[in-house]
Amino acid sequence: MNCNNCGSDALIKAHLIPRAFCVEVMTGKSHAASVTKAGSYEVSQSGVWDKDILCGKCDGKLGGYEQYAHRIAQAIRQTGSDTSWKTKVIADTDNIKILRFCAGILYKYSLTTKANGQITLGRYQDVLRSFIFDQNSDVPPEIDAFVVRPLKHDDDGDVFAYRAPSPDRKFGVNLYRMMMGGLIFFVQLDQRPISGIPQEMLIKNRADGLPFVTGDAASFEEFTIPRGMTQTNERLSAYLDRIS
Repeated sequence: MNCNNCGSDALIKAHLIPRAFCVEVMTGKSHAASVTKAGSYEVSQSGVWDKDILCGKCDGKLGGYEQYAHRIAQAIRQTGSDTSWKTKVIADTDNIKILRFCAGILYKYSLTTKANGQITLGRYQDVLRSFIFDQNSDVPPEIDAFVVRPLKHDDDGDVFAYRAPSPDRKFGVNLYRMMMGGLIFFVQLDQRPISGIPQEMLIKNRADGLPFVTGDAASFEEFTIPRGMTQTNERLSAYLDRIS
């Protein structure tokens, strides 16, 4: 096997969801990862990884964006998690780095196996590859994102789950949604503009910082799906009760 970007055979175990985000949901020394609607899961200390997609050098380039996004997510939880349905801005952020972070996660999931949650990007796989590995490349016009901070209660600074990218369609355009660091990222991969939300909530052209909206966690499937699973899957519920 060779690196999908540079062709090197020096492959590493590349985390699909960055480890820094995975350990935020740990209680003790482990957590439930690769949880499916069918109720299957695996116990993990660091999340899900793939040893057949990237070399250390290329994965390290994505790691820089991931570390930056992790710091921004921490800042949002510390300063912006008060009450639901407010729009806020974290000042002085590099939103292009956030977009490259989102693109990197999507790209890795387009390379992995179906068992790990592979997604299909079509022509956007090469578009994202060029965007994340060529530091001088412009942001593709089809790519943008908006960010939601779901709250289980007022002043919620915790992380309750992470989620791999999942295809979605909202506001008449194709999106991928994923959750990390207590944030839901809705990533646009579509030539058509998003018209269903205020344009100032899209991050690409915001010069003053990263915009996001807080929301009631119960309004998002990232919360309701795992809550429902713990209520119906006795094995998963027993494991979560045991580690907590």
